[in-house]
Amino acid sequence: MHRSATFHSFATSLSSTGGTHTMADDVQNERSYNTTPPGEAPASPGENTRPEDQSYPLEEAMKAQAALRTAARMPPERFPLAQIIGMFSDEIEVLRKNGRPDNEIAAIISGSSILRVTADEIRKFYATPEERRKNTLGAR
Repeated sequence: MHRSATFHSFATSLSSTGGTHTMADDVQNERSYNTTPPGEAPASPGENTRPEDQSYPLEEAMKAQAALRTAARMPPERFPLAQIIGMFSDEIEVLRKNGRPDNEIAAIISGSSILRVTADEIRKFYATPEERRKNTLGAR
């Protein structure tokens, strides 16, 4: 089944169950995050930027990595759930500050991917801002 159809089916089943797990109206499964944020100029080759000043959306880096792994005949890279939730902690922090409960955040993750995450797992594996500062990957 296509990912957006799965997402729609998941969101519909959540809202029809009358349970506490409902998808927010502002969650858009087809939204593109590959555009430059408003007020920010893209940094890319050919704009007189130094290589260390260039930045790209994570999705583009993932495409390049997938191509490299395919060319090298390597299987897709896999990460433990704890590490994935740690990587999502910036977004989880913002959603929490905006009043989103962990069960809704878990539903967003599970409804938009093959990942199956619970609110308890988010609470257990969430990386605090201090932990994230210690283990930064250099994302901007």
